[in-house]
Amino acid sequence: MGRGKTIRVLIVGAAFVSVLVLWMRSQGKAAPGLYRQSQFLLDTLVEITVVSPDEHAAHQAIEAAYAEIGRIESLLSRYSPESQISLVNQSAGKEQFTPVVQEVYAIVQRSLHYTDMTGGVFDISIGPVIDVWGIGTQHERIPDQEELQQLLQLVDYKKIILDHEQGIRLPDPNMTLDLGGIAKGYAIDQAIAVLRQHGVTMALVNAGGDIRCLGTKADGTPWRIGIQNPRKNAAIVGVVNISDAAVATSGDYERYFMQQGIRYHHIFDPATGMPARECQSVTIVAPTAEQADVMATAIFVMGPERGLTFLNEQADIEGMIVRADGKLLFSDGFALQPQ
Repeated sequence: MGRGKTIRVLIVGAAFVSVLVLWMRSQGKAAPGLYRQSQFLLDTLVEITVVSPDEHAAHQAIEAAYAEIGRIESLLSRYSPESQISLVNQSAGKEQFTPVVQEVYAIVQRSLHYTDMTGGVFDISIGPVIDVWGIGTQHERIPDQEELQQLLQLVDYKKIILDHEQGIRLPDPNMTLDLGGIAKGYAIDQAIAVLRQHGVTMALVNAGGDIRCLGTKADGTPWRIGIQNPRKNAAIVGVVNISDAAVATSGDYERYFMQQGIRYHHIFDPATGMPARECQSVTIVAPTAEQADVMATAIFVMGPERGLTFLNEQADIEGMIVRADGKLLFSDGFALQPQ
């Protein structure tokens, strides 16, 4: 959930959304019982599609799902001054804990679990590094190493203090939490939950290429999701078929700038403060969008060798890694289909 994306990024994001959901090409917008809306939320285009025999009920469910996504964004976006995460950041360095609702506390708690699980490569205290690079804003730049080294002293998830009764505290006044690596996935999962509550049994939520589906398509077949080619806009490397599952991709083509022929992108290694260099993209299939979102980012930072080993050790996620040289690597259970 970044801020101030450039026009370049918005165009790429829109193309990515249009190419991913391949089944729409064959059924078309006018397919009976197929209802779809788009809104700009979570700093991306969010498209919700519902298959339903009742048009009014479908639109009610979609609107409720969008309201839920907006609610979560208002809690977790650090670029919203009144959000709970912003209030935690604004209170950094104070002795008092910042009280937060249980939902926010639980998300931060799970984030720290993911950090432990991934050996520290997923770290929500990365905010100061994100800010100094300014990628996706009007202030993109390459910070010097001395500046980065100073900021890296602030990037340490172990300094985040949680107290169930009181809230969250950041001991250093310059620390900043950024939940961009988990918030979108969580919001997608909550939107799916709201659709279920409204009686929807077949649906798909697509937030800028991070996707979770509910059930199957109307004809009982899996949803066909295209995986973006990281070096060719509006092209795909293949297709994954999913039912009641999520897909998320992290790539160096989403937000970046070029300088002297070098690509500087928004997925940072918390150990160095530099963009991770060993992958072009990582795609994860998981039971939830939150898991897929987090693991795509973490494995991108891990790099191909460590990332593939990690993937094959997990019981519930599969993935595909596009190495920096363009070679495709797959976890043992990942099934890439032809276009």
